[in-house]
Formats: sequence, structure tokens, C-alpha cells
Amino acid sequence: MKKFICISVFIFFTCNEDDNTIMPVLASAYFPLQVGNTWTFLATSDSSKWIYEITDTKDFNEHVYFERVLTFSDGTKDTEYFRITENDVVLLNYDGKDYIYIDFEKPLEIEWNSYGNYYGFIKERNLSVQVAAGNFNKVTEVYFSNRNVSDIFQFNRYAPGVGLVESIRFRFGLKLINARVNGIDYP
Repeated sequence: MKKFICISVFIFFTCNEDDNTIMPVLASAYFPLQVGNTWTFLATSDSSKWIYEITDTKDFNEHVYFERVLTFSDGTKDTEYFRITENDVVLLNYDGKDYIYIDFEKPLEIEWNSYGNYYGFIKERNLSVQVAAGNFNKVTEVYFSNRNVSDIFQFNRYAPGVGLVESIRFRFGLKLINARVNGIDYP
């Protein structure tokens, strides 16, 4: 009788401070997509609460996407659809087409194009961020902007195992106050 052993390996990135060499990263560690995940943010401009939640999965073009709903403090909602490719790239389905949302494995400041005139790049790695939901290390900062509108930009900070913990935008920011990610509560 043969015995089979199953070994799971999780690979996170490491960054050599001298040359910013990147080892493979699992995008799902920094952008966790699981139905039931929820993140609550406090807006720095008016102390309103914004809630992101993975509510469902949907099939488009023979792929499964995770439905992320943003609920603003006034109750209005915005829905986006994401999936992670076999190459570890986070894709956004926009108007029926896939666009790169985040490529966590790109070298620092190497741009990718997204939908319309939007683009992004990895700004920094290995940051430490302190918000109400906790202290997070090995945080990656992703810059998003629009080529035609200068004040549409974001610096989003993603922590492994948690996802988005802070977003710095034009005239305001979002800071994570609590979350439930893959069955773990923060704080």
C-alpha cells in the first residue's frame, strides 16, 4: 500500500534592501478574496465609515470572480469584481473585460496599465503601518493614478494575511479600524 503525503507551501516575497530583488509572492496573501471577508475603514476627512465586503462569486467569461461591495456611510454601494490569475496578478473585470488591478510581483515603480487612463505601480515594500485594527509589517504600498486627471490618485497599503489596511487619497484617507479576513478578526 502506497502512502501519499500532501505538503502545502505558502510563498511570500522577500526583498533584498540593496537591489530590491523580489521573490514570488502569493497575491492572495495581500489581496485575500474569500466570501465573508469584511474590512471597515474610518475616513480621515469626516470620520465616516466605509465597509468593503466580499459578498459572492460570479462567473464571467469562464472565470470565477469575487464580488467586492463597498458600502459608503450614507448606504450607497459600489460593486467590483476581482480574480487572481495563475500568474499571481489581481485582475479587475470592468465592462466585461479583464484589466490588471495589482501586480504584486512587479519591481518597484514599474508601471502597469489598467482600464481607461488608469495605471499603477509598486511604490514601496516592507513598510510598517499602525492603524486601529493593529500594527502590520511587511506592508506593500501600491500607487494608483489616472493619466488625465492629476488629483485622482491613491497610495494603498496592503498587509499580508489582511489586505488593504490604509489608503491615502487626494484630500482624505482611509484607515482600517476592524476586519474579518479568512476567519480571523482584527483587532
